[in-house]
Parts: sequence; structure tokens; C-alpha cells
Amino acid sequence: VHGVSLSHLLEFAPTKSGFATLTEKSPMTHSRYHHAAVYIPNLIYVCGGSDQFATLASLERYDIAREVWTELAKMNAPRSCHSLCVFGDLLMFAMFGQSSANKCLDSIERYEFLTDAWQTLDVKAPDTLRGLKHAGSYMESKSWVLIFGGTDCNSSKYYKDVHLFNPISGDFKAVSRLSHESLFRNQPVACNGRIYAFGDDENVHVYDGKAKAWSHVYNKLICLLVRFRYYSSSVSYTHLRAHETPEHLVCRLLLEKKKKKKK
Repeated sequence: VHGVSLSHLLEFAPTKSGFATLTEKSPMTHSRYHHAAVYIPNLIYVCGGSDQFATLASLERYDIAREVWTELAKMNAPRSCHSLCVFGDLLMFAMFGQSSANKCLDSIERYEFLTDAWQTLDVKAPDTLRGLKHAGSYMESKSWVLIFGGTDCNSSKYYKDVHLFNPISGDFKAVSRLSHESLFRNQPVACNGRIYAFGDDENVHVYDGKAKAWSHVYNKLICLLVRFRYYSSSVSYTHLRAHETPEHLVCRLLLEKKKKKKK
């Protein structure tokens, strides 16, 4: 049910025939919605969000091979509707969102995988990023994190704005905007020098790393997945996203589309 906290984990497995299977896995330790999740090889990290009573600061990790959830260190501030981004092999960033009192957050926290510790960064974000909800984020290079789209915490205004954030210096800089405003609830994926982000506007937003420019493509498959998330459960879909976005799946879909155009 949309807006209800759940602990379900579902594995979405596409097949060569074009169909897919859904398999229920071990549930999370905490029920939640409006949380953020990222996938790294063999692991899924889930943090924040809300249950029926409060906004959460908890972080937990799912070991795909062992099918086991492990509770990890809590964030310094409870937050929901935030953005979560893996930076290399050592760090992860939780950015913006809102607090338990629906207060807009302008803070960024850094998590170290090796030490299982969070640190709130001393940075000053641009006004358009303060309190940003459901923004997309991805490691653009070894020095920069790409932060894009989202909606305003107070007015629900959708944004096209895109910024680069340097975790080392704490600097922000505005870059080429999205071609269409959207919010993002899914982990983007990189393939062939491009970053693909599945927006709630039923488009795939594409960032070209060489041209430093955005475009978007309407995709019927993504449209169906988005509608499935909305009408069934935002939580289940959030868990699915770690399995919906492996690079081989995105590349296969794009290659099939390219072949159809050639015919």
C-alpha cells in the first residue's frame, strides 16, 4: 500500500523470454517507507525513511548470498526522502531530505564502510539543494558527485537543477540542467560512459559524461515499473531497484531498442 511502512524484500529477476519472477526474501529489520537504498556488489544498504510513528536514522545491510540483514551504525540525524550515493569503494553519502518534524534538511552525512561510522559534513549547500527531496545522485567522477532533480521540501516544486558536489573540498557548482524536471526514487546505473536514472515522470534520464549534457527517453517498461511501484508499494519497489538496475539489464534494453530502430 502506497505510503505504508513495510519490511518486505522482493527479488525481481528478468528472464530471456521477456517475463520476470518476483521472489520474497528475508525481510528487513525495520519496516519503512520513503527511505533510500543503494546496491554494491553482493550487498544492499538501506537507511532512513519513516515508519508509522517517526522518521528513522537506522542503517541496515543485506548480504545477497547469505540472505541476512545486519544492523549498522545509525545516521546522526533521522531523515526521509533523502538521496543516497556510493562514492568509490569506501564511502557513502546521505544527502538532504526531511526530518521527523517534516523539517527540511540541508545537511550531508558521510558513511565509512570500513569503520561503520557516520560523520556530518561541514558544508554549505546552495539554496536550491536545501531540503531537497527525492533527488537523484551518482558518482560522476573520482572527485564529484552528481546531484539532480528532486522536489522542494516545502512547495513540492519539481526541479531541473543539477549540481556537482566535491566531497573533498565541500564545493558545489551548477552544471547543465535536466531536459525535463523529475524526482528520482531509484539508484541510477552507469553504462558506456552514460548515467541512466529512472524518473517518476516515466522517462529514463540520460547523462552523457563526455558532452556533460542531459537527455531523456520515454520508456514503456519504466512506465510500467513506476506504475507498479505507485499502485502496489513504494517500499517493495525501492527494494526491487537494487535488482532492477544492473548494468547488463540496462544495456540489454538499450541494445534491443537500437536493433529495432535499425530494422
